[in-house]
Amino acid sequence: KITWNWHLHIWFLAVLLCLASLSGPIITALDRTKAALRSLPSRMPDWMILSFTGIVAVFLCVSARMGYEVAVKPYTSPSFHYPLRMVGYYFAIFALGMGMYLSPRLLRIFSSYHWLQLAFAGLLLWSARLWQGTFPEGTHSLAKKISEVTALSAEIYLAIVFVPVLFAFFKRFCSGTEGTMRLSPKHWAHLVLSGALLVIATRFEPLLPHAKSWSGLPEFVAAAGITPAKLSSGLMLAVQGYFFVMVCLVLFGLFERFVKKAGAPMHFVAESAFCVYLFHYLVIYLNAFWLRDWVGIKDDYLLSLLVTLFTTGITMGIYVIVNRSAALRCLFLGKLPKRETAK
Repeated sequence: KITWNWHLHIWFLAVLLCLASLSGPIITALDRTKAALRSLPSRMPDWMILSFTGIVAVFLCVSARMGYEVAVKPYTSPSFHYPLRMVGYYFAIFALGMGMYLSPRLLRIFSSYHWLQLAFAGLLLWSARLWQGTFPEGTHSLAKKISEVTALSAEIYLAIVFVPVLFAFFKRFCSGTEGTMRLSPKHWAHLVLSGALLVIATRFEPLLPHAKSWSGLPEFVAAAGITPAKLSSGLMLAVQGYFFVMVCLVLFGLFERFVKKAGAPMHFVAESAFCVYLFHYLVIYLNAFWLRDWVGIKDDYLLSLLVTLFTTGITMGIYVIVNRSAALRCLFLGKLPKRETAK
């Protein structure tokens, strides 16, 4: 049976719409929980609040997966399984964000203990991978599904707690006021160093180990998915990430230094950015097929350049169309019609 993946890469917009509609009940539940606990949170140390919050978030993720398997999946089309399943996966994370919005203390705790949380999330993910490795191939038991959602919860948690680390990184490298970029010799030194590492890593990548299993190591290492190939891939991703982050920082610094005032063209580019993001995936695919098959372009570099130019122009044209319609602005840009105030 063919499943139509209508959501493509923007499935999260449908998920976010569902979660946003639950904001009211979530806030009500959090307020009632706070009222029921009374003064108990104020007497709890920070680490206990952090641990309790993490346990509740993982419990909600697992409960949502179990509820999806029992009450949703058997009664819906396979074309809707993925986004509906993601609603349950991200519900706890969304609720956690709402909790931090309502509680400055929880936000402070979450931001302060990022290294401890990284270690905890990594340990949780590793344990979940070990658990997953105990199930034979082709097993579809409820226990395996719980292990899968536990691993996914750990991945989501790991990504979230990595955000304060990124903030700390950018705060260290942004030497201007209020987080603005001011280029200094260290930025150029890091750019050169990251570029040199990328060249070296790319040049010697074939020499890195690419085996899919270890020889002479315990089985739990392989069960956790830690293979030579994945370690090599992780190393390459780290080097590439280092380089491209430094490129972005230097570009930000150059714009901060030389673009003193944003004119109409820069304002248009900034306003159209979200619309370009929404539609670029589909437009890239259509342009790639059209330019390769109809125009007959075979050179990959020329094809990539033309696809980039055509996609930029078309998606910005879509923004112009969307921006002229109140309904489309509300649907794709989240801009509600302005109400006229009574004089």
